[in-house]
Amino acid sequence: MSRGNVGRVAGLGLLLLALAGCGKNAEYGSVWGRVTFRGEPLSEGIVVFFEPELHVYHTAKIRPDGSFVAKMADGPGLIAGYYQVAVKPPVVEGPGSGSLGPTTVRDHTNIPAKYRDPKTSGLTLSVQEGDNPPFYIDMK
Repeated sequence: MSRGNVGRVAGLGLLLLALAGCGKNAEYGSVWGRVTFRGEPLSEGIVVFFEPELHVYHTAKIRPDGSFVAKMADGPGLIAGYYQVAVKPPVVEGPGSGSLGPTTVRDHTNIPAKYRDPKTSGLTLSVQEGDNPPFYIDMK
């Protein structure tokens, strides 16, 4: 291998190491809260976080008490930044999904249509690195 090729391979290796490290050094912020409809906890559904510049979506499952915690594949929280937020009905698992539960779709009137789309919900969240205050969503 010529000296030029060795230099290019070494440079490429350093670039790949730097890029691999970027994900580990990302600035994450805790994201948790509670979802209610007219003051009552929403017992199921999904909170959707949409990052408009990168067109990236993250989701958090709503627990029976209305609480949620956002997590990414490599840990809790979301990457620091600005998000548009929506609340959607739970995912319905159909036949062949391995789900033992019912496959009928229920009418989720406790999630108004405007809240189901991050672009129309009016809900936004600015995630800072580290601990963030709870994010409460009260749909009307």
